[in-house]
Amino acid sequence: MKIKKLLIILFIVILFSSVIKYEHFYTFKLKFKDEDPIPPLSENNIQIRNISSKRFWIVFTKSIPWNNLTNNWDFYINNNITTGTKIGANDSMMYFGPIENNTIFSCKYKKSGKPNWISGKCSISPIQPDNSFDTAELTALEWTFNPGGIFNPDLSGLEGINIKADMEVLNGVNCDTTDKKICKIDFNNEKVKKYISEKNGIKSVRRPEWNPNTDWQYAGYNDKNKQEQSPCGLTSKDKQDCIKCPFDNDPCTGVTEEVTLNPCYPRSISARWGCYKWWANPNNKKAKDWLEVYETGDKCIGSYRWVFDETGIYHPNKDEPLSTLNDKYWTEGDKWNKDSIKFKCATNRPTTDELKRDCKGLPVSKLIGPAINCGGMNEKTQLIFTIYDVL
Repeated sequence: MKIKKLLIILFIVILFSSVIKYEHFYTFKLKFKDEDPIPPLSENNIQIRNISSKRFWIVFTKSIPWNNLTNNWDFYINNNITTGTKIGANDSMMYFGPIENNTIFSCKYKKSGKPNWISGKCSISPIQPDNSFDTAELTALEWTFNPGGIFNPDLSGLEGINIKADMEVLNGVNCDTTDKKICKIDFNNEKVKKYISEKNGIKSVRRPEWNPNTDWQYAGYNDKNKQEQSPCGLTSKDKQDCIKCPFDNDPCTGVTEEVTLNPCYPRSISARWGCYKWWANPNNKKAKDWLEVYETGDKCIGSYRWVFDETGIYHPNKDEPLSTLNDKYWTEGDKWNKDSIKFKCATNRPTTDELKRDCKGLPVSKLIGPAINCGGMNEKTQLIFTIYDVL
């Protein structure tokens, strides 16, 4: 009998010991997982943090010769310097990766003084790029570091969206109060799903295509008799594409001082007047459906939705007809100064009762812009993109 009791006690002890070991092991595994953080932010000027569950590659589009770029900048994966792989016609792209989850890719300016990188642009790819890779229709991470003080970063969904991300600036000079731009579109929303397609193995929410046979009418006219169609950009081709709104010959090119007061400014707006009306026209279902895509996610309306999205027609009641649909924006000789209504609207946000009344149907500065606006940058300025998910 005693032996039987001892065996029972021994069995209980062994069983209890096993449970303790299992629970201890399980707790350790969870603790290890919880304490596997993203490496801390460095002092590097540009940083792209991967906190998605996927690995990806970062693909840069050439804006300056690669040798000029690599002479001025070092590239890192976490704390290790890395080199890129050039691809595309005439080495038009250079990619880095793979960037594993919980990893930071960064760029450090290695010269003295303020960073210098004009028209920087990269996209995120879930697959390793090859010579057929195309960055079009993917989310674009963009910036300009100009030693003269100009610093313009933005998170662009202009042609399409394939990531959930945000963008913030640290140590900028006189940056706006929000200091962060976010675009986390709901890829599972039915309004979004119909725009998702795959090209060369990469899925993206892709902008609708222009159809000249059915879409042109929504740009309106420059007269009530509908004899003169409103222009949609300045270029030698695709003159009527109000989605792309091509603008190869900006009247303000080369103007550096008081651009908004220069006569080129209203001419510039007038040249894309049809584009503004096309996107604001309440009868244009294609435009309305695409703009609704940005409303499905967290703060996506702050990213680029069309080419000149820094401004837009003030049209508070989207169900009303657009009052200026068949009006001309600008006639040579019209008054353009700080006291003129069109100038006030084009350079301000309609926050007062006066502007809300007078600017209806005219382009105004957007309340929520696509970029973080800073007065400048310095040697310590940091631009940080965080990637939450890749489609």
